[in-house]
Amino acid sequence: MSERRRERRRRESASERRESERRESERRSESEQKTEDTSSSLHFLTIFGLYIINDPETLWSILEIQIKNNLRDKRTGSFSFTDTLNKLREKVSD
Repeated sequence: MSERRRERRRRESASERRESERRESERRSESEQKTEDTSSSLHFLTIFGLYIINDPETLWSILEIQIKNNLRDKRTGSFSFTDTLNKLREKVSD
């Protein structure tokens, strides 16, 4: 391979790296901006199927009301965490 070709490839690789770094920086700043925009109304978040709850007291109070009133899932007959999260979402949107 000629020296000119090697130099051209080296420059292309450097410009590709810079472009990739620029795109990654833009993605990070967009992600941070979205987080800042929603942080005030965020009460729970799922990551890899795990729930991260910012307001556990409200969640437990909703679950307690469901248990006291025997509000079970119609299909399974059990107390549903999904129903509890839906109620939490309703309270947040009110």
